[in-house]
Amino acid sequence: MKREFRYKLYFCPEFPIDDLHWRRDERDKALLEFIDTITAHIREFGLENPPTVYRRKGRFDVRPGKCRVTAYQRLGHTTIPAVIADFDTGPPLAGWEPLPYDRDAVQALYSGDCVVELDHRFFNVKKNVDVVNRPGVENKFAKELREHGAI
Repeated sequence: MKREFRYKLYFCPEFPIDDLHWRRDERDKALLEFIDTITAHIREFGLENPPTVYRRKGRFDVRPGKCRVTAYQRLGHTTIPAVIADFDTGPPLAGWEPLPYDRDAVQALYSGDCVVELDHRFFNVKKNVDVVNRPGVENKFAKELREHGAI
């Protein structure tokens, strides 16, 4: 028996990010340094993985991808390519392109650093553990920038 999905999937090449903000503690130096590194990486190489945006009860929530959205905002962009999991299942907004419920088709939007999970209840993108920032460990973005000679 095939279960119905509780959400619709879309890709939006220009999702507006002007109103997307998330609380972060300005005292969190490690997080701000990580965002600086992602900003430099995006400036040098472009965006590798679109953030995931959830629409529930008319509200938009970014997860994962808050650091990428902040980096894009720092670079002066007002839009970002995004995958949208629409739990409101209302009509799509302008510019939203429907995605099939096919893991391989959705995975094609992401690099090898991420794994897409489709379930009838949720949509999830898991990061490779080497991408996650850990204190005292050079993250993937800083390593690529160093190897490229950008830092």
